[in-house]
Amino acid sequence: MLYAKINKLSFVLVSTLMACGSAPSHKTLEKDSISIEQKSTVKALEPAGNYVSADYEQRSKGYDWVAVTVESTDQNNIRIKIRSRADLKKPTCTLDTEAMEIGAGVFEAHLSNGIAVFEFKDGNLSIRPKTEKDAGALYFYCSGGASIAGNYHQTTAKLDTVQVK
Repeated sequence: MLYAKINKLSFVLVSTLMACGSAPSHKTLEKDSISIEQKSTVKALEPAGNYVSADYEQRSKGYDWVAVTVESTDQNNIRIKIRSRADLKKPTCTLDTEAMEIGAGVFEAHLSNGIAVFEFKDGNLSIRPKTEKDAGALYFYCSGGASIAGNYHQTTAKLDTVQVK
């Protein structure tokens, strides 16, 4: 009889422990936390948009200009397309690359011959080499001695599709 009571008690304890171990509400809570975390991370990464050089506003007067289009690819990476005026002659600058976030608003792109740093702040974009040694890499994607290095401001207007290809 004592043996039967111990077996029943053991069964009740094991059943109770197994039921507590599955805790379905904990998994639901984890999924909700992950979902909230992803939303806040994606929202913090907002450099997406079009950035143009100062001469973009003078494009109707024949000035050469450069545009940078930025798209978020995931939480820590962006796709960058750099194009220059291409309606009167071959474009001066062309580059397609991806960059990884290395700090708040700062991204790095490993180009074929150096590293470029893209820094976004207050609606502006600054492109610079990571080190002096990388400076030549920013000239490689342009012709006529031009470079992608420089400062660009964000524009909400659509890029001039007649002048950029």
